[in-house]
Amino acid sequence: MENGMENKISLAFRKLLVKSKLSFNRFPESISTSILLVILIIISNHTDQLFNMDLENWLLRIIVVLTLVLPVTLCFAVLNERNMFEIKIRYIVDGAIFVLAILYLFLIPKTTDGEFFVQHYTVSFILLFIFTLIPYFHNRDKYSLYVIKLVISFLITYFYILILYGGLTAIISLFFTLFNIGGLFKINIDFFVISVGIFGVIYYLANIPKYDEEFTIESYPKVVKVLLTSIVMPLLSVYMIVQIAYLTKSVLTGDLYLL
Repeated sequence: MENGMENKISLAFRKLLVKSKLSFNRFPESISTSILLVILIIISNHTDQLFNMDLENWLLRIIVVLTLVLPVTLCFAVLNERNMFEIKIRYIVDGAIFVLAILYLFLIPKTTDGEFFVQHYTVSFILLFIFTLIPYFHNRDKYSLYVIKLVISFLITYFYILILYGGLTAIISLFFTLFNIGGLFKINIDFFVISVGIFGVIYYLANIPKYDEEFTIESYPKVVKVLLTSIVMPLLSVYMIVQIAYLTKSVLTGDLYLL
């Protein structure tokens, strides 16, 4: 019994290492950005104990910038996988992303409101849409299959991640309660961010199909195909059009905070 449990733990650990290596080889910038983002969010979760207000504001600004850098790096990673750029081109693009991120950091208004964050996350969503579009831009049928694969992988990955988080939370909560230790809420937030932002991202990106990977419509249940191709994707398309129209209106009226 004990050997069986040890084998399962060893197998899970080896699988995590394989997934981590695969994800980092394909999406090194994205994984690094996600890890940095998780670290900063955890630090921000405890800023009342570490920093003054000015440093906390700068920390939050960096977090906002990284939430935009992440989809940018995803777009470049799949573009690189499709076109196989030389390594020096990758370094140049990485440097350009870094410079633009620093520039954006200093362009963020000192006082941000709801409209700024709406525009910020609208751009992030559009970048994620572009990320799905790049591998099969000229192949509509394959693009539909690709999106179905992305959605199913996302749902399965984060279903397991939430189960993992629930189990860890139960153990941690019991430990903190039994030994009368404070700060449980913030520790649970830390573990949630780690589960979603590191383990979830690593597993999800490892399962994203490669550019030349073959998959067919028969690989998916009929109800899932109908749901995603006939309902979800048209709704997302309409949502994307509304987002683009909103950004266009903001540019034309001079109300775009991001410029």
